[in-house]
Amino acid sequence: MLTALLLFSLAQPAGVVITAPWEKVSSDDGLLLEQRAVPISSSPEFRVTVVTKTPLEALCEVVFEWGTRGKDLPGLIARQEISSIPDERTIYDQFDAPLVSNRDYAITVRRTRTPDSVCQVKYWLANDKAPKKLDGWVRIDKLWGSWTLTPKDGATQLVYVQFSDPGGSVPAMFAIGAQRDKAVQSVKMALEKGKAAQK
Repeated sequence: MLTALLLFSLAQPAGVVITAPWEKVSSDDGLLLEQRAVPISSSPEFRVTVVTKTPLEALCEVVFEWGTRGKDLPGLIARQEISSIPDERTIYDQFDAPLVSNRDYAITVRRTRTPDSVCQVKYWLANDKAPKKLDGWVRIDKLWGSWTLTPKDGATQLVYVQFSDPGGSVPAMFAIGAQRDKAVQSVKMALEKGKAAQK
């Protein structure tokens, strides 16, 4: 458990210290949604926690593969793989942003496993590896997240942390609501894909 906590604490990038406590937003269908303030943004960081019977290794594979090569993520327009080595990929994504300019970014996604069977998939910005910025698009410059999968009483505890500042002229209430919904939807999709992978 200590290893899991140490891994989890590395979700945000170096130089960003978050001291605000997590606050409960909702608890529906077994998914606990929380948020906390981030000092460098008006957008909060979200955390979704759920315990599932889906085997940890199946989810570990789904989260990494779908998260880097899937084409059906919420709002995804296009995805390009920039580089790939075992357990680490850098990808460039373009996302639809209704009512405002579309967004893009490049991220590096890394999967790690520990001797006590914890699997974590972390992602962070890698915009220095992205293609040239498109006219009229907004390149996201504050984003990070992680999926932490831990054995728990014969089941799997999934903790997803997600932060994204959309930048540009996006009304705060609109942006926060969309980010909150996306975090929950991402977890639900991962759970569905994990179950399907067992069949």
